[in-house]
Amino acid sequence: MDDGALMPTRDASVDRIKDLIRRITGSEPPTCPWRAFQDPLVVDVINACRWYESGQVAVRIGAEPPYNLVEGVETFIGALELVDAEREKRRDEERKSKARAAATARAGPTPKARR
Repeated sequence: MDDGALMPTRDASVDRIKDLIRRITGSEPPTCPWRAFQDPLVVDVINACRWYESGQVAVRIGAEPPYNLVEGVETFIGALELVDAEREKRRDEERKSKARAAATARAGPTPKARR
């Protein structure tokens, strides 16, 4: 069935990243996640977050920024907080796993069950 339309390329790595984003944030990007960095609003949101962290947001965008920018910053910060929480959860699980492995190694081999 070749109707001449271009089919979107499916890249397994993009699918894995989109799935990870969906699992962590509860929302899946409609396109390649890296494509979002070409969107002017996304660029403005990232810049506004940087300016806020450095105390320059009011100087850079004024006292009353556009609503879509404020909403974008809130969404972006919320997503970052979810990612940070997931990262901390994974680190905690890794620490616990290493502690269990170290405790098992210190305990030595377990005696074989008697028959």
